[in-house]
Amino acid sequence: MFTNQFGFTPVEVEPDPDAERYSNGKGRIFRVWPTEELRLNTKSALTVLPGISPEEVGQPSIENRAVVTFNTFPEFAFLGVECWANSKDKLLIKPTDKPNAQQMCNPLSRVSLVFNTPVFPSEIKKSFTFSPDLAGGRTDYDPWESYRDRSSLNYPKRDGQYRVRLPEVLQAYQPYMLSAAAGSISDEFGRKLPETIKMMFFTDHRKPDVTMWYTEAVLEKNEESDSPLVVTNLKSITTDYVALTPEGAKSGKLVKDIPQVQDIGFKFPLGVREMLDAPSGVIHGTYQTDPVVHKSTYYRTFFAQVTPWSVQCTPRLGTTIP
Repeated sequence: MFTNQFGFTPVEVEPDPDAERYSNGKGRIFRVWPTEELRLNTKSALTVLPGISPEEVGQPSIENRAVVTFNTFPEFAFLGVECWANSKDKLLIKPTDKPNAQQMCNPLSRVSLVFNTPVFPSEIKKSFTFSPDLAGGRTDYDPWESYRDRSSLNYPKRDGQYRVRLPEVLQAYQPYMLSAAAGSISDEFGRKLPETIKMMFFTDHRKPDVTMWYTEAVLEKNEESDSPLVVTNLKSITTDYVALTPEGAKSGKLVKDIPQVQDIGFKFPLGVREMLDAPSGVIHGTYQTDPVVHKSTYYRTFFAQVTPWSVQCTPRLGTTIP
């Protein structure tokens, strides 16, 4: 039977039709379910009592214990939007919260809709409206296309929260409005959400960032090329370097101001030829950004050369290029 603080509920039992697939499963594996619906949001247990008789000759059981303890699901409810702030704090913005500067989502972080019972992504797709829309205004693209409905009933959630992650990163520094009509969304049990959902939350600016595409770069002597950085919301970059040219070795520092393009990552030249200040040569350096992006020195150090020589390798069947 099922037991809880309010009493007990009898069970119905039937042999598991798939029991024969398991070793010694026949007569030992059963399905049980309550004869009436258990109370919502209640700690319950499946309890075995003395007196169970085996199919073959033997003594009745003397067990009196809880086989498994679990919590029943509460009434279906939408809990809010979960995301990460630029400060790396996890946020849960509730539908009743008023928007404020302390609850702004990092637009590149994982953003999820949170419920207290499991919900399929297809329900979010058909029921929720986002403004700005998740497709970025495109009509030839479905951001939910790669999502598949997978049940979350296989195991319990310790925090009692079930998340559906949004399929796209969000636009930076934008107010987002999401809404769903009453009764339009169902959980995995088919229960409808009775109230209308309508809430607003805000995304923050993108965090300053920099990525160096090539830590080792080879540039052709007579071309106007450079080694690129991908920068976001940075003011300047300062590089300390050591260079070797036909005229000898030298060291120096190069400071480059970055165009103020907000919340967009774009390529910016490292300035290899400026630092080298010669038709050809090699250079080794390390850069730092303003504001500071905390990355290991390994990812901020580079080796580059400007050379008049080029090598073209054509592999042939049966040959090896070392």
